[in-house]
Amino acid sequence: MLIRTGIKMIADWEKNGIEISGEASNGSEALKKIKDTQPDIVITDLKMPIMDGITLIKELRNIKFRGKIIVLSNYNEFELVKEAMKNGASEYLLKLTLRGDELVKVIHSLSEDLISQHKKENDDTRVKIVLNENRNVIKEKFINDLRYNSLQGKEITDKIAIHELRISSSNAVIAAIADDIESAIGSLRIIDEGLLNFTIQNIIDEVINRKFNGEVFHLKDWQFIILIDSEDSRLKTSAEKSICGICNEMKVLLKRYINLDMCFIYKKVFVGIQGTGDAINRILSGMELRFYSEEPF
Repeated sequence: MLIRTGIKMIADWEKNGIEISGEASNGSEALKKIKDTQPDIVITDLKMPIMDGITLIKELRNIKFRGKIIVLSNYNEFELVKEAMKNGASEYLLKLTLRGDELVKVIHSLSEDLISQHKKENDDTRVKIVLNENRNVIKEKFINDLRYNSLQGKEITDKIAIHELRISSSNAVIAAIADDIESAIGSLRIIDEGLLNFTIQNIIDEVINRKFNGEVFHLKDWQFIILIDSEDSRLKTSAEKSICGICNEMKVLLKRYINLDMCFIYKKVFVGIQGTGDAINRILSGMELRFYSEEPF
């Protein structure tokens, strides 16, 4: 209690641009308040009732707390301090010699670290989006080159290797087309149709690659082609049953998450990479019927 009161009185927090979002008498209470308020910085004692400081730090790590942790210690708690730092604490200060200006300086320094950390995470996210967009452009060009027979033999296998596509010389071919796209756009309130295409592609990709190796290619007008590597050992047993099951799973998840009805057509036999373009063109002709079929086309 004395430590908590002392910290509140030790500096003019408002003047220094710092807001105290809460306090707690033990680690268990602190954990609940941290979950509720999501502070940037936590200041904790190492010895507390119910849940001590080390356990609190471990629990914060378990819930992926993204802020910084300052521990307060006594002279004889060096081993505890080492354990706290090992488990994720950022700084430690001695309670007996603690000064307001020192604590303010440490908080400002950790705040700057957090700002840099968030900026890096945002930059990394933007890079991933750009890379993903670039990869999709590459994939769309590859699948259209296959459709129009612009690639032959070694050119195809070289591009598969260069672009690290998760397909092989023989693949299962599935085509998908969205039905009643207006309903999905209306229910999600999405204005950007490109974003909806991106969402559809991500859902399909996640389902496919959770079970097999494969790639999803966006064509146009809500049309997608899925190639699944026939060399994947998980597909070799009961291939047709597996493909039918994954089509059903994609259909259910797309309806559940974005209120989108999707039709699927697949070929019952695997297709060599050189014949993939012709297979895609034939299957797309069948998509105009807007039906889900287990039969060969």
